[in-house]
Parts: sequence; structure tokens; C-alpha cells
Amino acid sequence: MVDAGIIRRTLEDAEVWGASVAAMPVKDTIKVSRDGAFVEGTLNRSELWMIQTPQTFRYAWIREAHEERIRRGEAAGITDDGMLVEQLLGRPVRLTEGSYRNLKITTEEDMILAEALLKSPR
Repeated sequence: MVDAGIIRRTLEDAEVWGASVAAMPVKDTIKVSRDGAFVEGTLNRSELWMIQTPQTFRYAWIREAHEERIRRGEAAGITDDGMLVEQLLGRPVRLTEGSYRNLKITTEEDMILAEALLKSPR
């Protein structure tokens, strides 16, 4: 569901900043619950971003991040390459404008929504 504009923007930002991830502000309210039964708190939506693809990096940075992950044997809790760069290398990762149409397709419902978006005019 990615488009050429998102790819171009992430490439441009990675060239300047070294690391860029397509992202959009979170629209939903996000609750925290460790037990899955009761709310422990509510996160501040104005500070939350949903991360998309592409994720674009200076080659040396992403290679070093993956080598460091292998060296440490760490993988638990790492959900994307941006997280590798920020946590294992301590490097800043630029948030680059993505699109709400740039869906991550994981579930059957995601596929239905993606098919509907592809059929609809922009």
C-alpha cells in the first residue's frame, strides 16, 4: 500500500538524518493493561505515532544495528528496524510523513480494507 511519495520522502530524510521511518499520528486512544482485563492507564495520543514501511537508513547504520543485535543475541521486544537503530546504536530516527492508506496487512480484515482502498478513487 506504499506509494512513490512515501518512498521518496523517506529516502530524502534518510539522506539528511541517517534514519527515517514512515509514520502517521495515532488516531485511536491507547490504553495500557498488563493483565488484559483492566486498564492501568491511558497514553497521551498526541505523542504517539504508528510506524509504517518503508524504513530507510544509511547502509552502515542498519548493518551495524543488525550486527550488534546478533552480537548481543538480542531480538526479544524488537519490533522493527527503526527500533534496532534507536535502541542498539542510540541514533535518532526521523519520523517521515506516511499515509493512513499505507496499511500493514496482517489480518483478514486488513486485506478487506486494503482491497476496498485500492478500488476507491484517491
